[in-house]
Amino acid sequence: MRKLSFILGALLLIGASQLVRSNPPMPLPSPQIVASVALLNQTANIPPTTVYTPTVDGVFHIDGYEVFTNSSFASNNTNIGIQWTDELAFRSNTQFCNVPTSSSTLGYCQGDIVIHALAGQPIQFLSGAPTTGTPFNLYLTVVKE
Repeated sequence: MRKLSFILGALLLIGASQLVRSNPPMPLPSPQIVASVALLNQTANIPPTTVYTPTVDGVFHIDGYEVFTNSSFASNNTNIGIQWTDELAFRSNTQFCNVPTSSSTLGYCQGDIVIHALAGQPIQFLSGAPTTGTPFNLYLTVVKE
């Protein structure tokens, strides 16, 4: 009786493992980096610049980081702006990442935004240079959700 129970239990385990192996769980879709930017030693304003133009409508997550490249960044004011078009209108968020003069002792700004952009309409960024001309680096990543 014990042998029979053992054999039946083993067969049940083997059958269950085959069922799991033949029907693996479906993978979840993962976000995809569609564009990235690294601009080093910038000293002037960056006009609206296309970072990515979607081929299909979609949701995008944009991360930005701007950092002064030396310690003489006191009294600087800088920002990163993002521009895109959704179903309703052209959008512009110039405060996406902003360091006003009063808080520039940090030496950097960071920001993120989630947008819905239309196919064929560019996603753009722009940046205001520090008021003292201090060099800065700008980094952006665009992820398709």
